[in-house]
Amino acid sequence: IELFNSSSYGNGSWKRGDKYDLEAKQAYSSLQTVTLLRTLKPEFEKFSMEVKSSVQKQGIHHDDYVNMFVEGFHDALVLYVLALREVLKNGFTKKDGDKIVHQSWNRTYEGIAGPVSIDASGERFGDFSVVAMTDPETGAQQVIGNYYGKQGRLEIIP
Repeated sequence: IELFNSSSYGNGSWKRGDKYDLEAKQAYSSLQTVTLLRTLKPEFEKFSMEVKSSVQKQGIHHDDYVNMFVEGFHDALVLYVLALREVLKNGFTKKDGDKIVHQSWNRTYEGIAGPVSIDASGERFGDFSVVAMTDPETGAQQVIGNYYGKQGRLEIIP
C-alpha cells in the first residue's frame, strides 16, 4: 500500500545500476501496489500547479505530484465550510460542533479532484488504483485497475 501516490511508480525506480537490477526487476514483476486514485481533473491540475509554485517559492524540495494529503486537507476544509453554512442557515452557531459533524455525514460533494462521498457514519469512501509492472522487458509499471468505493466497483484497465 502506497499512501503518497508517488511519481516513482513506472519510472524504473527499482534500477540502481548495480548487479542486483535483474533480481530487483524480477521481484517488482510480482508486485502489485494499492495506492490512492489519482485524478486528471483540470481543476486539480491547476490546484497542483499552484501548490508546487508556492512550495518552490519557499525553497522546499517537491515531488512531481502534490501529496494526496494536501488534496484531502483541502477537501476536508470544503466539507467543513459546506456543513457550517448549512448549520448556520438552520439557526445554529459555529459552536454547535455536533451539528456541524452530523451535517457532514451521508453526503457527496465536489472536491478538488472529483466527487467526495461520506457515508452515514462520517467515513469517506476511498477510491484506489492498483499499479503493477506491465512490461517485463522494460520494467515499466502502470495502473491496471481502479476501485471506486462509493459504487463498490473495480474497473480493470485493459
